[in-house]
Amino acid sequence: ATFDNGSGATAVTEGATLTPGSVISTAEGGEVTLALGNNIGSMVVDSNTTVVVDRLSVEKTGAGIVSDTQIDLRDGSILGIVNKFSSALSKFEVKVPTGVIGIDAGDEQTSYQISTPDRVDVLAGYGVFVYTRDGVVRSVRIGGGNQFNPTTGGITPIAPEVINDVSVKIAALPEGAVTPPTQTFTRPFNFFISPSKQQ
Repeated sequence: ATFDNGSGATAVTEGATLTPGSVISTAEGGEVTLALGNNIGSMVVDSNTTVVVDRLSVEKTGAGIVSDTQIDLRDGSILGIVNKFSSALSKFEVKVPTGVIGIDAGDEQTSYQISTPDRVDVLAGYGVFVYTRDGVVRSVRIGGGNQFNPTTGGITPIAPEVINDVSVKIAALPEGAVTPPTQTFTRPFNFFISPSKQQ
């Protein structure tokens, strides 16, 4: 796996600190676990995937601690957990070629798997997918245990074998709490490669 922060591709190593905007790429058989810090959550970048963490910020406001995470999944698949938001103003969004998925962790921790161009699996919690089809902007709310693919149409239960496979990977995640906040940031901050898994 490699990352590129604008200065050329560099091999990903355990414990590495990456800056928002870095392009993370994995090859066949490669996998990288990102601990997003500040109790936001954790994310696995699966094999044959290109992803960018466009924004990762936390701000203290009158409404509480507000986090803003924006992921650009250009190709491949990611999965992970988003811990329960401490403020209703927080957001966790994943951009895919056909739209944007908002992970709704307002009430509970949410686990997901998203694959390009537009498949969304929500194992627990909720997600909202805003996408364009036939020139019309549409949205759908996806509940835990279900998947949505606008190409095939409709919300359907996730296949048991997919749930089992993703659940094993999610169970191994550090649950986003490996780098608890020692202060509140009002600017984008760095995120870390988990020492538990990277190739």
